[in-house]
Amino acid sequence: MSDNTIVITKADGTEITCEILFTFHSDETEKDYVLYVEADDEEGDVYASTYTEEADGMIGELFDIPEENEEEWQMIEEVLNAFQSE
Repeated sequence: MSDNTIVITKADGTEITCEILFTFHSDETEKDYVLYVEADDEEGDVYASTYTEEADGMIGELFDIPEENEEEWQMIEEVLNAFQSE
C-alpha cells in the first residue's frame, strides 16, 4: 500500500483497494475526512469517510458518515466541488 491508497475491508471480509483523492480537516465538525475512489471503478464514484490518524501520520480507522447528516454531506460536497474546479 502506498501513501495515496487505502485498503477497505467490507463486512464480508472482501478487501477493496481505493485511491485517495484528498484529505481535509473541518474546524466546524472537528473531524478529519478522506475522499476516495475504488481503484478499479471506471464510474469514478467518490466516497467519503471520517478517519483517525495514526502516530506516523497515516490514515487509521475509517468511520461512516450518517446519510441523514445532510449538513455534513453538504459541506463535503462543497469541498469536493472546490477540489474538482482546481
